[in-house]
Amino acid sequence: MENNITKEMILNEICAIAFSDYTEFVRAEEDEEGGTSVYVVPSHRLTKAQKAAVSMIKAGTRGVELKLYDKLKALELLARLTGVFEADDDELEELRRILQNDDDEDG
Repeated sequence: MENNITKEMILNEICAIAFSDYTEFVRAEEDEEGGTSVYVVPSHRLTKAQKAAVSMIKAGTRGVELKLYDKLKALELLARLTGVFEADDDELEELRRILQNDDDEDG
């Protein structure tokens, strides 16, 4: 039997988890009484990558519970596989600059 799994497929799955953001799955809005209502994004609106980040979803007595896979674990694995931790000082400085720009854009 032929194995059709590629490195790209594996990295895409790890990236989906590593770069997931809970706001892609739920949104919180203030209701008319001053409380907060939380809405879950319907699964048909999620991308394949977003769905890959979901570890579990279930309906419980207190509403819907959504759990994502471990983001830090995925980031560590991705960094190890891509050699980020072996980067030289210039590459690390570039990574810091990129991350700083992302933080500035977010808010």
